Amino acid sequence: MSKTNMKILNLDTLPTTTPRRQITVGGITYDVLEMSVEGFIETNLAADRLEGVTDLEVQLNETVASIKRDVPTIPEDVLRKLPLEKLGVLASFIRGMFDPDAPAAVEGDQKK
Repeated sequence: MSKTNMKILNLDTLPTTTPRRQITVGGITYDVLEMSVEGFIETNLAADRLEGVTDLEVQLNETVASIKRDVPTIPEDVLRKLPLEKLGVLASFIRGMFDPDAPAAVEGDQKK
């Protein structure tokens, strides 16, 4: 086979459609990792483990662990000191379910 018939896919140069995301907590900015296959599988396994679990401590520990998988540079104690509402918003943002630029998010911030 000659090189002229060869096609090469270089994943290192392939742009993704997912926007780069960061979070800021206590004045420090942390990068949110892109969702990997491994991360996706672990997130689904964690959801399965939590199905039917009503113990809030277990749920919160799993939420913190999930955030640490996606934002490995944030210290765990920083997450554990967050108010519950902010921890939930952070988890939603990481899962792509919360857009801080959406009009409803901006309006909610103005009411406080």
